[in-house]
Amino acid sequence: MKICKKSKHAGVVLLLVVIFCPFHAYSYIIPANQIITLMSDRYSSVKTLKIKQMNRVVEISQESENLFENIIYAVSPDLHRSEISGPMHKSIQINNGESSLSIVNGIITYSGNKKILPHHFVFMDQDNQKILNYLEDLGINIKKTTLTRYEGEISYLIGDRNDASPKLIVAKSSFLPLLLTYHSSLFIFSDYRDIMENNFYPYKVLHLHNGIKEEYTVRDISINLPLDLYLFDVSVIKNRSQKDISE
Repeated sequence: MKICKKSKHAGVVLLLVVIFCPFHAYSYIIPANQIITLMSDRYSSVKTLKIKQMNRVVEISQESENLFENIIYAVSPDLHRSEISGPMHKSIQINNGESSLSIVNGIITYSGNKKILPHHFVFMDQDNQKILNYLEDLGINIKKTTLTRYEGEISYLIGDRNDASPKLIVAKSSFLPLLLTYHSSLFIFSDYRDIMENNFYPYKVLHLHNGIKEEYTVRDISINLPLDLYLFDVSVIKNRSQKDISE
């Protein structure tokens, strides 16, 4: 697979063109469920994550750029909290597997049953079938697996090959996820570093969606720290936020 990227911002449009080049090989290609098993087994010892990162957000059409501090808390299998702060902006997003809550500058902007599996959960102890179900929900054809080249590396491609189709690309040699694309979103994972006993985490993530380019750069990461489950209690945090507004 060859990726052709022309990245120009601060006044110029970002253009990303993805060209898939078939990799001709006659070896047996393992199915998606085995690829996901080998990928997720790498992280079976990771139960909690606390990540401090910088988010650089570029709105291409507006030629604007903003920098935010982001602290992420995650507990396997499905607890997630993201705190983002920047100039004139402070937000909290919580997902607990059953419900979600978004608060921006003290105002509740979303409260409902929308289930989200942020990309961080791919790098934690996770049920393989849950990941497969999630990929299917994203529109990825998990019944189709081929070989491709990504950044010169032989990799597995789960999904249909054409550019517009949702897909997941996993390195063949390491079983690390390299690229995930679905609908209008594209994630590229890079700069993998060993964080614990041969567990690797991407210190750089590029997220393109709806004319927005987001670059996530990890500053610090902690593994298996005890985290207070109150951080993910949507009902309690929602009620407290509503009380603060009324007062």
